[in-house]
Formats: sequence, structure tokens, C-alpha cells
Amino acid sequence: VFIVSDHGFTRSGPRIFYANTFLEHAGLLTWNAGVAMDDQGRVALDENTEASTLIDWAETKAYSLSSSSNAIFIRRAAKPGDPGVTDAEYEAFRDDLIAQL
Repeated sequence: VFIVSDHGFTRSGPRIFYANTFLEHAGLLTWNAGVAMDDQGRVALDENTEASTLIDWAETKAYSLSSSSNAIFIRRAAKPGDPGVTDAEYEAFRDDLIAQL
């Protein structure tokens, strides 16, 4: 019997990059009203199972669905005036986000 972990055997501590915390501070992600935060200003997921229900989609342009999703998604507007990034803005928005990261 082998017990194996791909997460290591120690706490990660300050080495973790919290994409949604970064996006929130950059003004690109907004949480729904009443979403609980932990003592470090991150979303407390103790009683939540679906991160997508915590996001205010009308105010969010970029998001990550979990700390292990290894991706930041850019929300694309279906048409001008809809929430998200329009096709015309997309490349400049993406390039700016990459530069900020």
C-alpha cells in the first residue's frame, strides 16, 4: 500500500497565489453581497461548495473557479452593453491582465 500526495507534506503558507483575491483587488472580480471572508480577506468556503454562486456576474470581468483550476477566465460579453469584456476590448484587456500578473 502506497499513500501518495501531490500536495506535499507541509503547509504552503504564503507561497499560494490566490487568483480571485488578486482579481478582486484589481477591480476585475466582485463577490456577491454577504459572501464570508476569512481573516486574510479571502473567501471562506467553509459552507460553500460552488464558487460560481459566490461571484457577482454583473460586475465581474475575470475569475478563477477554484484555487486548483490553474486558469483565469475572462468573461466575454455576448453583445455590447452586456456584462464582461467585448470582443473589441478582449485582446487589450487580456494583455493588460497578463502584464498585471
